Amino acid sequence: MNITDLPVDLLIQDLCPRLDFHSLIALSGTCRQFQTFCNDEAIWKKLVLREFHIPVYATFRNRGWKEIYSKLHDPVVYTWGEGTYYRLGHKQREVLGRARNIQGDEDTPRELESLRGKKIIDIVAGGWSFHALDRDGNVWVWGMLQAEWPISRGVSQQPIKTPTLVEIPQGVKIASIACGRSHAIGLSTEGKVYHWNHIKKVQEILLPSTSSRVIQVSGNWGYSSLLTAAGEIFIVPQPENAEDDEVPILTSTVQGLGITLRNYVSDALAMGQDVNVIPGDMFVQIASMEGDTLALSRKGKVYKFGTAQLIERETEEEEERLGEGPPVFLSNPAATGGELRHYSSPDQNDIVDSDGNLTMFISSFFHNFAVYTLDGAVKLGTARTTAEDEPTTRPELNSNICKVTFGDYHSGALTNDGDLLTWGSYSRGALGHGSAGLPRRNFPNRYAMMAPEPEIAPRKIEALQNMFVFAASFGGWHSACLAFRR
Repeated sequence: MNITDLPVDLLIQDLCPRLDFHSLIALSGTCRQFQTFCNDEAIWKKLVLREFHIPVYATFRNRGWKEIYSKLHDPVVYTWGEGTYYRLGHKQREVLGRARNIQGDEDTPRELESLRGKKIIDIVAGGWSFHALDRDGNVWVWGMLQAEWPISRGVSQQPIKTPTLVEIPQGVKIASIACGRSHAIGLSTEGKVYHWNHIKKVQEILLPSTSSRVIQVSGNWGYSSLLTAAGEIFIVPQPENAEDDEVPILTSTVQGLGITLRNYVSDALAMGQDVNVIPGDMFVQIASMEGDTLALSRKGKVYKFGTAQLIERETEEEEERLGEGPPVFLSNPAATGGELRHYSSPDQNDIVDSDGNLTMFISSFFHNFAVYTLDGAVKLGTARTTAEDEPTTRPELNSNICKVTFGDYHSGALTNDGDLLTWGSYSRGALGHGSAGLPRRNFPNRYAMMAPEPEIAPRKIEALQNMFVFAASFGGWHSACLAFRR
């Protein structure tokens, strides 16, 4: 038997992805058949994930992987938008008085030169900061993690003016990261979970021994959500606020057991709710908002749960003795939300392919979320979306979108072709369109630009037209992306 006699699926799914870059190029030059096989996007995606350690949940791309592989050795990091708390990471001169409030703003993408050569593969925005993950599993941070601490607590933490390494425990390599408002959470290559709100006080999160391996971490506003391979969702309080001179706490424990789709269905039926049960269905992806957690099931069903709602203590004495109650979601998930029927896939087919890749995706931040498929329109929603609400759509987002990201008042969508579209409020330059993105009205002073002023339609950032953007993250009034020259 010749190698060309092997089934095509076997060649593309199993044999070719095991080859290195040089072997693939050599094989593609042997004949036209292998040239076709070796250009398959699935092969190059596997190579990128394997060699560059791109987080699986950071992308939903269905093409462009070969170009990404050839250029990902040293991508360019861009940041823009509001510059307070040094959240953009650029060197800037000190300014006193009221001018400090707007000093450092950028209305078009600007390269973060201090991260040149650091091999950044993912970037995530927090409330007043950014975290970036490099190929070696290190995490960089800049800006302010705990900006809204009361002054009365005597907080000594200062803004991190330039990208600085988070002090992850020695020997630990982080595989993916997520951010809440004032904390971050990371999943290691060994499946352990860590979170922090201070770069020198990283805690390992301990899960019950009965739980399965964690496959995704997600940051809500003041807590985190975890997803395991068995489809369990865990809710994790953020780390205790840490001051510089405090002794670090090395571990924290999740609250309660993991909640599965089966738990939700059981509670919903007990409450008399109408639930469409599909045998074998389970949660396969999560996305976090301010006080809600979205969950996507294997059969393409989209759920939204209010994971921040706490169980009320009966008396003040009980609250003082026991503290805040646990999330209602942990004891009765059906009481906090359910399926968003108009966002779910209508055919209810399996959305997980043989390689574990998703053909449907969800993303969210703060008050907004998006649901999208490989070939369909992006469905937009908010924290107020209910089970009966129809999705919001935009004609510019009807196809070719591989990621959607949100700030407070501005949004962005990344295409498979490497373009970045933005829409929403000017947000002190966070749209990235320069002066063309300014609201069309006269301002009495520059501070008035802070008011939300919607853009009508998503449009491409022209300043990045010569760059292939492969990752982007928005938060607050600040934006960032990773790109390489086309």
